[in-house]
Amino acid sequence: MNRYITPSTARIIQLVGLLVALAGLAGFWVTRDVERTQLTEEQRRLVNPTDEDFLATFLVAGRDYDISQYASPCVWRNDTCVRERQGSFQLGNRTDTILFVNMAGHDISMVAIPRDVWLPQWVTRINGMYAYQGAEGLKRSVEEVVGVPIDYYAVVSIDIFEDLVDALGGVEINIPQDMYYRDSAAGLVIDFKEGPTHLSGEDASKFVRFRATQRGDFDRIDNVKRLALALLDRVKARNVRAVGAVPALVDTFFEDVETNVSPSLVRRVLPRLPQMRISQMATLPVYDMQLESGTHVLGYRPDEVERFLAATLGGTARAFAEVPDATLLITNRS
Repeated sequence: MNRYITPSTARIIQLVGLLVALAGLAGFWVTRDVERTQLTEEQRRLVNPTDEDFLATFLVAGRDYDISQYASPCVWRNDTCVRERQGSFQLGNRTDTILFVNMAGHDISMVAIPRDVWLPQWVTRINGMYAYQGAEGLKRSVEEVVGVPIDYYAVVSIDIFEDLVDALGGVEINIPQDMYYRDSAAGLVIDFKEGPTHLSGEDASKFVRFRATQRGDFDRIDNVKRLALALLDRVKARNVRAVGAVPALVDTFFEDVETNVSPSLVRRVLPRLPQMRISQMATLPVYDMQLESGTHVLGYRPDEVERFLAATLGGTARAFAEVPDATLLITNRS
């Protein structure tokens, strides 16, 4: 039979084989996904009470820039930073914005985790876990805090706020109060007036940095929530599946995000964007606690977190066994 195959026919067969292989490879990359955690029935009743066919859980964390220790603080002259010693900026390893995101059907629920939550098993605040154990370690720590498995993570730089907002043509934000702050370390001036405001990318990054209020980090978390709502509204208004913003958004995603999000997930999420809504935005319940060193951090109680998640996600809280009120005598052979 081989005598009937001419060189040109062989080349065609090879080309067809190559195309089939490439098609199979493309299909693999489009459909591949992380190994998703199989939820128990109790976990499903907590995070997906309406039994939606689409469910995904995320950790979203934000990194800011740090200036080197060699730089001197700013001397302000007419809102201009003047330094005796210049230093370099580099992307830091603290994650001052940490969000647990639950997507069920078309509903998005976001739970902000304060950066000062203390992890006794690691003897550090949760915002230090990325520096110690990377994105996977931070994801595991958030899983321990919220008590449910998380499939995907996205660790973004503060630049993404600027790039995303600029790619979408800016966002409309209702500034909750007058904001004015000068950061002498970063050389940053934040100056906004209360009321509806159109923010550029640079303005948006300043807006989410502002924490010069009585509630400090908690008010900053609220600003992150406001920006998330504004971004989703802008994405839906632009209908990113059909406008020229898509290439810019994709470039921004891969330049600024460290993630395990798969093409398969993106393919499933994009058609849902027009109907998606942020149904719940809340902050993890915490309490002030003092370490032996005298340092103040934030603690959490797993049973309170469980009830809070159930109320936020509309699910059913799991039962926690109470510590028995009894005296135990422990003996050994010594």
